[in-house]
Amino acid sequence: MHDMEKDFEFTIGMIFSNETKAYHKYVAYAIGKGFGVRKENVSRNRKGEITRRTFVCNCEGYSIGSSDQEKKFERYEVRCGCLTRIKLKVDNGVYEVIEYVSNHNHAFVPDDQKHLIRCGRMISDPCKGALVDMITASVGGTTAYKVLANRVGGSKNLGFILHDSQNMIQKKRSNAISGGDCQSLLNHFHCIQTQNPMFSYAVQVDQDSRLTNLFWRDSLSRFDYDCFDDVLVFDTTYRTNKYNMICAPFVGVSHHWKNVLFGYAFLLDETAESFIWLFEAFLKAMGNKAPKTMFTDQDQAMAKAIRIVFPNTQHRLCTWHIIKNANENIPNLCHKSDFKDKYLLALMYRCRSEDEF
Repeated sequence: MHDMEKDFEFTIGMIFSNETKAYHKYVAYAIGKGFGVRKENVSRNRKGEITRRTFVCNCEGYSIGSSDQEKKFERYEVRCGCLTRIKLKVDNGVYEVIEYVSNHNHAFVPDDQKHLIRCGRMISDPCKGALVDMITASVGGTTAYKVLANRVGGSKNLGFILHDSQNMIQKKRSNAISGGDCQSLLNHFHCIQTQNPMFSYAVQVDQDSRLTNLFWRDSLSRFDYDCFDDVLVFDTTYRTNKYNMICAPFVGVSHHWKNVLFGYAFLLDETAESFIWLFEAFLKAMGNKAPKTMFTDQDQAMAKAIRIVFPNTQHRLCTWHIIKNANENIPNLCHKSDFKDKYLLALMYRCRSEDEF
């Protein structure tokens, strides 16, 4: 999909045999330039047949209710009213370009980050097969991804990122979750709730009634949250052994600076939809009382869900992840004590504003 002549440009009247070829051609062109693509308007006739199809730059339009502070989590996904688009007329299944706008009002994604553009990421069938084979052989998901990346000379040449492979693996594994294990867990939760009505749990299933996501909290967690809702730490670092589901604890801090557990969840993937469902389940279980401040890692899907479900909550990044990213991206500086004390630690702990820094 990424192969494209350097000086290629779309022209009015250009013909494509179907929508897939038209879309892939436009995506390949967009990736080469450095912008993402979204499928936008579609028009149909009375028979339900497509008569018009429009693809737009992913910066088209404006985000509703997004402040400048929130937009920093979206980076190249920020909508700024870009008018770049391509509109196609459909006649007897043939797609013809009838409108083409190529002027952008924003900077392009740098060459070293083009592989991160969402519309261009796709896991090929051979890679899917290799990932499944390695997972079946008890190879970890991250290790399996690194093996594939090394084969092609780095993750930039792979065509997808680690989260894409993890989500694909989780969808595969969702079909393999034992019905007996799932039912035993639900029976156990039902029994606890019968004995203690303050116990709360929520389950999400897919269209085939298979378990996808699970959340629960006990009565003590609800009591602790009522007392210590100032800070909520949400972590998705760990996974279960058997089904490799994401373990997601909700943790707070007591007045004695001790950790308190507000709830727990198992997730099959790290998509925005899963996080939205989970945060809504948490909010309902806590009497619709949102946390004042929430600490997470730098995950865009998670940040999107927080803005939707907890719009008045202050979202902050975990210092552990910030230090970890700093060590990975600027290791030559982080290992220098002068830089670490004068700049990094001062930025994180001793300065409250950009001007003060």
